[in-house]
Amino acid sequence: MESSFKPSRYNLWHHGENGVYLYNIFTTGLLELDDTFLPLVRNVFEDPSQFDTFPEDGKRLLLENGFMVPGKVDELDMVKFRYRKSAFDNRRLVVTMIPTKACNLACNYCFEHQKTGARMSEDDCRNILKFFEYELDEIRPTGFTIFWYGGEPLLALDIIEKFQQGTAELCAKFGIKRETDPMITNGYLLDEKTAQRLKQMGIGSLQLTLDGNRDHHDRRRVLPNGSGTFRRVREAIDIARTTFPRIAVRINTNKDNLDGIREMLAADPVFREENVYVNIGPLKTYLGGSITQEQDVFCFKGPELQRVQSEVDDMFSKSTDTDSASELSSFLFKGNSCGADHYKSFVIGPGSLVYKCYEKVDPGAEVGYIREGGFVPNQNYWKWSINEPIDHEACRQCIYLPICMGGCPSIRKRLGVPNTESCGYWEEWLKIKLQKIDRANSAA
Repeated sequence: MESSFKPSRYNLWHHGENGVYLYNIFTTGLLELDDTFLPLVRNVFEDPSQFDTFPEDGKRLLLENGFMVPGKVDELDMVKFRYRKSAFDNRRLVVTMIPTKACNLACNYCFEHQKTGARMSEDDCRNILKFFEYELDEIRPTGFTIFWYGGEPLLALDIIEKFQQGTAELCAKFGIKRETDPMITNGYLLDEKTAQRLKQMGIGSLQLTLDGNRDHHDRRRVLPNGSGTFRRVREAIDIARTTFPRIAVRINTNKDNLDGIREMLAADPVFREENVYVNIGPLKTYLGGSITQEQDVFCFKGPELQRVQSEVDDMFSKSTDTDSASELSSFLFKGNSCGADHYKSFVIGPGSLVYKCYEKVDPGAEVGYIREGGFVPNQNYWKWSINEPIDHEACRQCIYLPICMGGCPSIRKRLGVPNTESCGYWEEWLKIKLQKIDRANSAA
């Protein structure tokens, strides 16, 4: 007899050292199965017709956590719905601002290939603030945040101040909470006076970047004259951590500089400060255009990068994540991937030009522009908007689709799917997480 229920396509078995776990990647349901329940579940997965005679408590547990689903349900449609619901959520306004494309550094791997030095003009400021006014009035989000980026944003403090003041006035007008804003800066120009000025503007956190230890950093992250910048950036980290409640140090990492990073993190006490968080980022030398992706033999693949980040998290025990089984689900639920595939997400630069990804801001990458407070899209915008993971056969067949959602949209456009940079990243994340839960449950 054909059952009216079937096992979910997103069920994942994890055989730990201390127990057997069943996890559903779509619902984030997690069960640790004892010797009595385990064979019952395995049998009903092999023969769904047995589900009708399954114990009622067990049946409810499997249904509520999505391990068994109605036989006629297409779970791929459920994933597609979740993705589209999140991607076209108009209750959020996500804005990244590039006040200038100028940069004081000359890193040879930079993905911004054509640094024009362009700055936002007075007309840009008025035009974009008018756009903010229209969008905030229409959306009325619970809070509003601007992400400051560049170029190097510290080269345009006057522009940032205008926007900080203008958006504060708009939020007050509409009764919207004005959140403190994060900024990504290379840190070279950050001194005590500048840090205090940023804080007074409403900047609440900074991300600064290192390219490894002093030796590796000074070979890659350089001034136009070739001089290294490690000493100044390291000083900036100290200034930032004593000024802001939270800072992130992104460390661009590949197979060439990893050993030096390990030594630096172990030796320098600043990385153990409570408000200093270390994020591992992939160092993709090929993005600078001097070599091809195939020639960039030191670039980490997705799972490798995940293991390095986990190693760093364990080193400091300051991960923003958690190893608690009861809270696992809050870290695996995903809608769209990022701002690049979100309807109300805008990267805005000089000339009131709009982009979808901060890695794609060269001339010709614009997805539209802002005029008279309105956004005017072009064909690039529609190409980004319909770049759905469900369009790729590899994604449709992948059990990890609900937590990956196709990975980085920029990588997906650039490399296709499957690719070595996104694929496997979340699979490895989940494997590591379940291993930690298994160890935590054993110690409890």
